[in-house]
Amino acid sequence: MENIRSIVDFDGFYNNSAYSITFKYVKYGEITDPNLRPFSCAFDVVAHEWAHGINRHAANLDPPDDHDDLAGALKESFSDMIAAYATFKKISTDPDKVWVWGEDVSDIHTVQRSMREPEVYVHPSVYLGPNWYTDSNHEFFTHINCGVPNKMFHLLSIGGENDHNLGIVVTGLGIDLAAKIVLRANTERYWTEHSDFFDGRDGMFRSALWHEDQDETRLRGDFTVPVCQAWNAVGVTETLCGTYTPGDLDGDGLVGRVSDYLGFS
Repeated sequence: MENIRSIVDFDGFYNNSAYSITFKYVKYGEITDPNLRPFSCAFDVVAHEWAHGINRHAANLDPPDDHDDLAGALKESFSDMIAAYATFKKISTDPDKVWVWGEDVSDIHTVQRSMREPEVYVHPSVYLGPNWYTDSNHEFFTHINCGVPNKMFHLLSIGGENDHNLGIVVTGLGIDLAAKIVLRANTERYWTEHSDFFDGRDGMFRSALWHEDQDETRLRGDFTVPVCQAWNAVGVTETLCGTYTPGDLDGDGLVGRVSDYLGFS
């Protein structure tokens, strides 16, 4: 296990926070804006940056020497997901606290992103839908379009519909299980350096399959179907979720095991 350092008032770095891939530390910049508080005092910001460290040593989405816009957006969303889960477990179960990010770095509690309502902060909640960023700035692309998997995670956790893509009702799994599915997708490298949102969906499907097999009380589809629903609700469709056929496909006398999914063994 490697240590990750945190450095506050990082010289020459202002009004922001970041994980250093090269030097394996989280840096929190000096605050020169009178309306901002130290970023190191915001629990969700700290959790977000540390989650970048997890990603770096696992799937390594969006490697620094070979940037990939969609993988970068998935990476930023992964950090938001872990930050939301950490907030839920350690700070508050209040949805108004769990599903927003960055509000504690502002004296007036200005939210930076919302996983519940991305559009309110000019982020998309539907793939290629309203507010989708299309220009060439990598940082803008990743920090704006992360709204799509953010909304997916919100729906997977609590259930319901996406107000901007009605008609798909998601069965919520609870944030604990949703976070476990996402974390395994990253740490077991179901995701890879250049995973886009469709790969992100496939990796979570594989992770959900694994979690179903660990619980003998669960039927096939208890976790995988909600994963498919959640990604469908944000417009990411037509991948592995469509390959399942119920029944004993492999002839082993057991219905609904991993080997009963086309394309898996």
